[in-house]
Amino acid sequence: MNFFKEKFNILLNCGVESSDSLELKLQKQTLTLLPIIIGIAAMIWGSVYFLQGKYISAFIPLSYSIISLFSLYYFNHTKSTKFILNSQLTLVLVLPFMLMWSLGGFAAGSYVMIWAFYAPLASMAYSKQNSIVWLFLFIVLSIISVLIDHNLQETIKTLPDAAIHIFDFLNISAGFGGIFFIMYHYIEQRDKMMNDFEESIANENQLNLQINKEEKIVSTILNNTNAIIAMINADGVMTRINNYGEDFTGYSRDEIASEPYFWSRFLPKDIQAKVVHIIEAAQDGKIIRRYQNAWISKKNKENMFEWSNALVKNSNGEMEYLVTVGIDITDDIKRQQELEKALNVAEKAELKFHTIYESALDGIVLIDMNTQKFIEYNSMAYEMYGYTKNEFANLLTSDLEAVHDREQIKEVQAIILERGWHRFESKHRAKDGSLKDMLISVVTINLDNQTYLYTTFHDITAMKMKELELQIAKERADKANRAKSEFLANMSHEIRTPLNGVIGLTNLVLQTNLETTQKDYLNKVVNSSNILLSIINDILDSFKIEANKIELEEIEYNLDKIFHTISDLFTYKAQEKGIELNCFMSDDICYNLIGDPLRLTQILTNLVGNAIKFTFSGHIDVRVDLVEKIDDILKLRFSVKDTGIGIPEGQQKHLFQAFNQVDSSNTRKYGGTGLGLSISKQLVELMGGDIRVKSQKNRGSEFIFTIPSKISQPSIATLIDDTQLDESDNKNLKLSGKVLLVEDNEINQLVAKGNFEHFGLSVIIAENGLMAVEEAKNSDFDIIFMDLQLPVMDGYEATRKIREFNKKVPIVALSAAVMVHDKELTLRAGMNEHLSKPLNVNELKRILTKYLNITFQVDNTFDILQDKKIQDIEGVYLKELIVRLNNNQDVANNLLLNFVQNNSDIIKTIDTLEIASKAFNDFIHNLKGMSGSLSLNRVYKQSTKIYESESAEDQALLLPELKESILTVFDSISKNIKITSNKSSPRTFIKDDLHHLIDEISHDLEQGTYIERVRVEILLEQIEALVNKDTALQIAKYFSLFDYENANATLKRIKSST
Repeated sequence: MNFFKEKFNILLNCGVESSDSLELKLQKQTLTLLPIIIGIAAMIWGSVYFLQGKYISAFIPLSYSIISLFSLYYFNHTKSTKFILNSQLTLVLVLPFMLMWSLGGFAAGSYVMIWAFYAPLASMAYSKQNSIVWLFLFIVLSIISVLIDHNLQETIKTLPDAAIHIFDFLNISAGFGGIFFIMYHYIEQRDKMMNDFEESIANENQLNLQINKEEKIVSTILNNTNAIIAMINADGVMTRINNYGEDFTGYSRDEIASEPYFWSRFLPKDIQAKVVHIIEAAQDGKIIRRYQNAWISKKNKENMFEWSNALVKNSNGEMEYLVTVGIDITDDIKRQQELEKALNVAEKAELKFHTIYESALDGIVLIDMNTQKFIEYNSMAYEMYGYTKNEFANLLTSDLEAVHDREQIKEVQAIILERGWHRFESKHRAKDGSLKDMLISVVTINLDNQTYLYTTFHDITAMKMKELELQIAKERADKANRAKSEFLANMSHEIRTPLNGVIGLTNLVLQTNLETTQKDYLNKVVNSSNILLSIINDILDSFKIEANKIELEEIEYNLDKIFHTISDLFTYKAQEKGIELNCFMSDDICYNLIGDPLRLTQILTNLVGNAIKFTFSGHIDVRVDLVEKIDDILKLRFSVKDTGIGIPEGQQKHLFQAFNQVDSSNTRKYGGTGLGLSISKQLVELMGGDIRVKSQKNRGSEFIFTIPSKISQPSIATLIDDTQLDESDNKNLKLSGKVLLVEDNEINQLVAKGNFEHFGLSVIIAENGLMAVEEAKNSDFDIIFMDLQLPVMDGYEATRKIREFNKKVPIVALSAAVMVHDKELTLRAGMNEHLSKPLNVNELKRILTKYLNITFQVDNTFDILQDKKIQDIEGVYLKELIVRLNNNQDVANNLLLNFVQNNSDIIKTIDTLEIASKAFNDFIHNLKGMSGSLSLNRVYKQSTKIYESESAEDQALLLPELKESILTVFDSISKNIKITSNKSSPRTFIKDDLHHLIDEISHDLEQGTYIERVRVEILLEQIEALVNKDTALQIAKYFSLFDYENANATLKRIKSST
């Protein structure tokens, strides 16, 4: 039964939409029910006729039933109420007429007329307004039809056929008239109803669309508003809340609406009752429209909200729901608090600024850029100048300036405008006329489109005075340091000279026949003397390093030779103690290197000496390994490892400190100053390396240091010399020809002339360019060597003059300038070659062999470098100088001593010259040439730097180093080189040189200045050569007896008589 009921409901609602109103839903159900009832009835009716054999009459209701059911099917698919109404109306009008016609007459179909009324009346029944009226009319007409039909049957029987037909016609006419009247009224009402119906549907649809649109807008606004929007009904249930509220609280809408006052858990406990009371008051029509309280989320996040409430009432004026909107004001409150805090800070800062501003030790002013008047200023600004506040207000900036230099003022203003700030020093004048040194800082600021200068005045008068005092103190300290250096140098010389005599004489005595006790005493004298000499050397080296007086050389050396030197020095001592001394050098190190061999030897000597001193058995290994090679730079690792007493771990960190030894008792037991390792460490670091120690007590020690060293690149001249000129070790190059040497420097003349004569050449010297031109005109020369910077006429001009009458003679430029541009200038002037100073013997050989005839002459003499060990001295690359002088060491020594003797007042001369002047530059140029020729490498490098400097400031900064290097090399030459004689090269002296030396020594004697022994020896040598030996001996006697008065008088007589 339920199945049929369910299917009937589906059929009944087949044209109904979910969005239809209740009235429209009933109308559609009526339109669906009408064809169902009529269709079923028509089917039964047709079936009855069919069973009676009235097939035509049966076809008519059956057709109606089929058409009705089809219209129902079409309505279900198209939902067209107009179609189904029209189809049903048509059928109920046509069906009775056709049915009565088929039955044989209209009179007999009186009952059928009921059908004609039933259908339209039933069709109109869905109208609420007319359904009762039409239903009542239907019942009345049905009763009348029945009565009329019953009585009419009896009357019709008595009437003639014509009357019957007339009656039937009238009956039909009346029926159809009534039907047409009813149908016309129905159609009119139906059309009106349909129009109203369709219009209402259209309006309803439009209204629904508008409502949906507005609901979407409202929903979008609510769900995207950055505020909580909620609705609370009269029962305290929060029926709705937007997305923002859900997100903040952490609860869903359904959870929040699940029970009354669920939302109260969002409130702090102390205000829950108060807020709930607000809702209860709203139920009585009382509402609090604005208030603030916090909400707490599910995750305990607490934010402050400002709430706005609105009450919505129903038709009875009662509360339907309360709409509340909460805006998060947490950030606003924080900003407000921060603003209040900032205002408090600003007030404090302003008070602090005002306090600082007024208590500042500097004057602070605000200056009008246009008027140069002081707009704002603190009390220090006017007090520091001695003015009152009112007096200062009437001043201009120019009133404070002590020096009114308009150009300088314009320059300062231009800088301020360009950069927006400036910092400079200026002299100001106070009210009492006193001068003040001021450090002024200026910054431009814009206030109300007006430019002002925010300026601070810092009084640096006291600081300037202090700087002046410090400068004076520094100069005094420098002078004292120089005096100390000279004193130490002099004392070193004075101590070491007799000490060397003591050692030498003692060794001579030890070679005689002595008793055992005497020999023991003398051996102790030698040992003590050597210890004392070592201590002196260590103290001097330490002092030089501390004062940055040591400058490392960069010369070529052979590491294998250094190791042989170390082996030679210590093998005997090691054998005496029964120790094995081993030296190893890696096969990877097969290069000549560039560095300071003297200092490297000193480091190794210190380390090996210590190893031998503290080792009593076992062995000592000295080795060097190649760590890495990058381009032409080698990183070398040196190690000295022994099996000695070792060093406790706790004392190793102090090992490299000056005057430090592991145990103070070691000083008494083993001797030494404790400076050796300190000096070694500082020398290693100067070379760009590092040193460390690994040791265990009673297990031995290993000292390791690494240094970088550059590989020496052989020059082209060296290659030519090796492959072409050195045919055998015992052959000397001999040339024939006549040389014109144009050189104004005496030292350079001696060096060059010595080389030319060594090669068998005759030499004519011209001291300036003009003399060179005259000599070239009057004599034929095979080759000319021309200095470029000459007095009277320079080398360029002299060459051009010579080329006017002699275009064949080779002319070689002599110059310290080696730039490509300089060489191009010499070629343009007409020179053939360029030879740089100092002279390189191999390069000189190359040029001479290029232009002159070559012969080789056998010479049985040995090379001095093979016969002697040449030891370089500080500041002088002696080996290079000797090679340049064709291996004549005596000439080299005499040239160096002459340089010291003839330039003893060189420092005074430098001080008298104005830096960057022509005279100064010429002097430095000459010094550069002399130092280069004599292989005074450090003096040469520093004088070259000064000569090539472009500014007087740079020259002034470099000059102290040059002076220090000159003093060092003078001292080094004086200590280490003695006057020697060479029978093949006799020493010559000039009277002018003797007179000059007598003047210097006489002046020093009169001033009580200490006179170095070497100067006395040079003086005696010259007196012996130019006066006589007896006079020299007399002068020596005066100096030995400290009889300086007679010595000075005798010297003056010698000067006047020679």
